[in-house]
Amino acid sequence: MANKNTGYIGNSPSDSSVTIARQAYTSSGITTDFTFRSGYTPGYLDAYLNGVRLIETDDYVATDGTTLSLTTAAQNGDTLELIAYKAFNVSEFTLETEVGGDFNVSNNLTVGGLVLLKGGIVEKYENAGTTLGSQTNNPLTDGNIIYFIGNESGNNTINFTGVHSTLLNGETVSFTVIITPNNSGVINVIQIDGQEITIKWLGGSAPSASSSGQDIYKFQILKTGTGASDYIVYGSANNYS
Repeated sequence: MANKNTGYIGNSPSDSSVTIARQAYTSSGITTDFTFRSGYTPGYLDAYLNGVRLIETDDYVATDGTTLSLTTAAQNGDTLELIAYKAFNVSEFTLETEVGGDFNVSNNLTVGGLVLLKGGIVEKYENAGTTLGSQTNNPLTDGNIIYFIGNESGNNTINFTGVHSTLLNGETVSFTVIITPNNSGVINVIQIDGQEITIKWLGGSAPSASSSGQDIYKFQILKTGTGASDYIVYGSANNYS
């Protein structure tokens, strides 16, 4: 018989959706067969007997996903540790129980199912520190809300970059752009990675510049194909003084 002490990284060993699963056994007699509770993928299992790594087929056989059989039986008091490596599965991943409530992603995160949020959302915005007239190009990676300072004048173009390579056909993205119109500045042209797209304005016509405060423009961009011009853009503007 083997007395089993379990330890793991990721989900519970009874759940096969883990990155690394460990299980340790201390033999209380001559033991050949050991059952790995969390299961394993054949070929992705390491075995250590008293700290020495065993060689598959030479020292043990592990082919059925649950059982490991030693070629030479473990003796009383021997310790066998098994480590299984598995594909990470986030289909039932809970931040609170799995990573203590914090989950940081430094690159892109793609979720194939629904995203259920049970708290607030915090989003960064880009403080441009200048006017739109001085900063036409605005990368998607800098944020979806862009705050320009300084008085704008005349007609302005805003170019959202990094959008075409990120969005797939059937996906959408929105931007909020805040400018100080000073009775002159407006956004009348939108570009997506340098390609001008006609704006469908709320109410059917482009807004005019307000005399005071800030004009807040909102753009909803829908990708309808794979070409550089395969987009629909809806736009609106409101003044806040």
